Amino acid sequence: MSAPTMTTPTDYAIEMEGLTRRFGDFVAVDNVTLKIPKGQLYGFLGLNGAGKTTTIRMLTTLLPPSAGAAKLWGHDVVKEPLAVRKLVLESKGYAVLTAASGQQALSLLAQHRVDLVLSDHLMPGLTGAELARQIKAQMPELPVILISAVNEIPADAANADLFMSKLDGPIAMCENIAAMLDRAKAKIIEGPVPRQGGRKKTGSSVYVRDPDGNLLEFMIYS
Repeated sequence: MSAPTMTTPTDYAIEMEGLTRRFGDFVAVDNVTLKIPKGQLYGFLGLNGAGKTTTIRMLTTLLPPSAGAAKLWGHDVVKEPLAVRKLVLESKGYAVLTAASGQQALSLLAQHRVDLVLSDHLMPGLTGAELARQIKAQMPELPVILISAVNEIPADAANADLFMSKLDGPIAMCENIAAMLDRAKAKIIEGPVPRQGGRKKTGSSVYVRDPDGNLLEFMIYS
């Protein structure tokens, strides 16, 4: 059988050729070929168990194909997984920086302000768990989410704020990111209380960010 041939990344938002996924002897997705032009809406319908969710997971890099090939907006889902995930997250309104390794991620964190880190558990040179440990040692308040193709939480993943399986799918991934960012926005930061009316008070000034990102100040006196 010859290798699938894909078109150049100019005309189609989604391309699949012979896309197949097996779980042991069970074939969940069998030789799907489909091209969806850019700018079109497409309904993806089927009975329960027909393979719709499995196909979407392959298209969003959360599940590797057993055979065949697929591209999302011109990016190969197997050869360019970071570019595909960047597209998925940007479609939800996030600005995304990508890193091909844990060391590159640490370098980016030293140069840019980020609100959340999403990392594969298995990466070249540095596991996601070790990346989370190093991040928390330097920036303990920065949320870290680890994703993996396995369902079991690794013993060394305790430094991450959340561990999720890729089998949960792209919708759950985006929901978890949104929930984690909302919790980070609403965290309470304590600081010194300024003088009021020429008289220093003892206590603390508590700041809380509302869902719109506005900083609200509350004074707590003792």
